[in-house]
Amino acid sequence: MNFVLNSPPEESEYRRELGQVLQGLSGEQKVIPVKYLYDESGANLFKAICQTPEYYHTRTEIALLTSHAKEIEKQTKQIEAIIEPGSGSSAKVRVLLDNFSNVKAYFPIDIERKQLWREAEALSGDYKQIKIFPVAGDYTQDLLLPSELKRYQNRLVFYPGSSISNFYPLERQVLWTGVLGRLAGLKGFALIGVDLIKDKEIIEAAYNDQAGFTAAFNLNALKNLNKKFYFSFQAKDWKHRAFYNQELERVEMRLKCLRSHQMQVGNVELIFKRGESILTEVSYKFDADNLQSVLSDSWKLKRSWIDEKKLFAILLAERR
Repeated sequence: MNFVLNSPPEESEYRRELGQVLQGLSGEQKVIPVKYLYDESGANLFKAICQTPEYYHTRTEIALLTSHAKEIEKQTKQIEAIIEPGSGSSAKVRVLLDNFSNVKAYFPIDIERKQLWREAEALSGDYKQIKIFPVAGDYTQDLLLPSELKRYQNRLVFYPGSSISNFYPLERQVLWTGVLGRLAGLKGFALIGVDLIKDKEIIEAAYNDQAGFTAAFNLNALKNLNKKFYFSFQAKDWKHRAFYNQELERVEMRLKCLRSHQMQVGNVELIFKRGESILTEVSYKFDADNLQSVLSDSWKLKRSWIDEKKLFAILLAERR
């Protein structure tokens, strides 16, 4: 197994990231980039979220993948390599590795290095015939990819969990024409999971689980900023809030400020007013009758599979 570790951020990169966070927290609508939800603690909390009864996404997607894996393999013309940006626990890719007969390599990409390394080691032990090339880093930024990727022309970019929904519409277009296209290559396919529009009550329950894992996950973003950039957020000053915005067809996950306070970060003073919120994540929901809209013009929807309750879909797309 080869582990590709993108270099730790240099001073200029650190300053760029800090500047981005400070800018986001200085506007009228405060925002934190979604990637700060996913440090080691956040990754563990998200695993717990996926096991809650309210969070239908994971079990529904795995059931779809399991039911249609062989059909997907036939549609993708003997894929040799699977690349998974934002691989997390790499649990869902096991369904594909168990059913695809021609896969020779798997390239998981994730920002959380410890989880990435742990899961890559486990996969290496369980799938000895497949070469594992873990890549640590933010796949939305310039990323050092293993040279071995060039060996494989028939590639499948696996992007489950409706991760595509965390990007605004214009960002999604850039993602398809940029990193997803780069990873897939000229002959590649993409297999993605998308969450569908459904009853508001079902959607909101999934982001407000009774066990409180999603609340802890959301608040953990503040702890991550404290650790990474020496902010001084106090969890007691903030409350998790998630709701479905029907007009924009998206869940908005926010942190509501419970008391007015100020914070000094370097030479920047941040002011937080009681009642205002920080937007930490959006999650768009998609129309089951217009799934091509998830893609950019450079990609064509080849097949889609939807569960009986119309909760979730997996899409197979190919380059035009």
